[in-house]
Amino acid sequence: DSENVLFEMQKIVEYEYPQFAQTTDATTSAPKQFIADLAPKILQILENADAAHLLLVVNLLGNALTQKDIQLYFTNNDLQSSIEALGWSGSIKNTRGDYLMVVNTNLGGGKTDAIITQNINVDVNIDESGKITNTVTIEKQHKGMPGSLFENANNVDYIRLYVPLGSELITAAGFEIPPEHLFASSDIALTQDRDLALMTAGFTTDSATLTDSWEESGKTVFANWMQTAPGETQTVTFTYTLPFGFERASESLFAAAKARLGWRDLTPYSILLQKQSGVQTRTTQVRVQAPEWLQAVFSSDEEILSAYGFTVDNQIDTLFQVLFDTTQESYEKP
Repeated sequence: DSENVLFEMQKIVEYEYPQFAQTTDATTSAPKQFIADLAPKILQILENADAAHLLLVVNLLGNALTQKDIQLYFTNNDLQSSIEALGWSGSIKNTRGDYLMVVNTNLGGGKTDAIITQNINVDVNIDESGKITNTVTIEKQHKGMPGSLFENANNVDYIRLYVPLGSELITAAGFEIPPEHLFASSDIALTQDRDLALMTAGFTTDSATLTDSWEESGKTVFANWMQTAPGETQTVTFTYTLPFGFERASESLFAAAKARLGWRDLTPYSILLQKQSGVQTRTTQVRVQAPEWLQAVFSSDEEILSAYGFTVDNQIDTLFQVLFDTTQESYEKP
C-alpha cells in the first residue's frame, strides 16, 4: 500500500530477487525486473482512472518535471530544444554571473541519500580591489539508524562543485578518500573513454588537498570525497576565486560630473543556484560581503536586501541578484 510500497520494492529488488521476478533463470542478473513487472500494472490503473485521479497524477508529473525529479531527452533536435526551454532536460545552464551546482554521487551502496540532510553555506566575499572569493561549506547529517535494513550504510560521496569557468581553487578541506582496497580492479585491459575525456578537459589533482578539477559543460569543476556514517555529521569546504570581479568607478572629471548629476555606475552581482536532479533534502544559504564603496541599491528579494543574503530549499533552480552602485563616495557628496 501507499505506506510501505517503497520499503517493499526496495526489499524485493535487493534481498528477495529472484523469487518474485518473472524469469525462470535464477542466475539472470536482472534484480530490478520487479519494477519492470510493476510498471504496466500502474499504467493499466491510470487508463481506468477517473478525471479527479488523473488531475492529481498530472499535477504530480508537473511538479516532478519542475523540480527535476523527472528528466526528458529526445533525439529529435526540435523536441529537445523545447524541453531545454522548459527546463525539463536537466542540462547545465549557461549564465554570465556567478553559478553553483553541488552534485552528490553516492558510490557506497545502500539508499542513504534520502535520510541525509544537507546544508550548504555560500559566503561571497568582495574585497577592496573588487575580487570575488567564494567559500562553499557543505554539511551533511546522516540520520540513518545503526542496524536498520537500508539506512545502516556509510554514505560515500564523490562530491562535485560546478562553478564559473575559469574559477581558481584556493583551498579545500574536510575530505576523506576511500582506501584503495575498496576499488575493484579489472582483469580486462581498460582504456580511457574518448567522449568522457573530451567532456572532462584539463583534468588535474591539487597536490595539497587532493581535490580534482577539470572543465565540463562550460564550467569549472572541483571534486573530492566526502564520507558520512550513520548518526554522524561531516563538513567540507571549498574556497575559490571567480574569473570576474568589480571595478571602482573612474575618478576622471567626467565621472565626477556624472556623480554630481546623480548618474550612477551600476554593476550587478548574480548567482544561479542550479538544483541537482533528484535532490530532496538540501538547503542553501548565500551571504554577500561587500566593501563600503559598493552600495546595494536593488535586490531580487527586497525583504532581505539589508542582509545581502537568502536561503532556498533547492527544490527548483534559483537566481539571486544584487545591483551595486560603484560610484565613488566622494563624488556623491557636494
